[in-house]
Amino acid sequence: MTDLKNPLDLYKHLRKSNCGECRVPSCMAFAVAVIQGQKKLDSCPYLDQETLAALGGRVAQRKSMEEDQAASL
Repeated sequence: MTDLKNPLDLYKHLRKSNCGECRVPSCMAFAVAVIQGQKKLDSCPYLDQETLAALGGRVAQRKSMEEDQAASL
């Protein structure tokens, strides 16, 4: 299985209800936050344990702009 690098790849697995229970206004924003390392996948109360286990190790977190800048300097 390949890593989930794109928020859309993660979004496919979400409920898409935009419930806000994860403290993010939409499921797409949640997917972006997870990829950026700002949220944990288990912050979504609607992902079951099986899905969390399957996706958990596949999320490739992006580096922040600050980390990219520091690495290039």
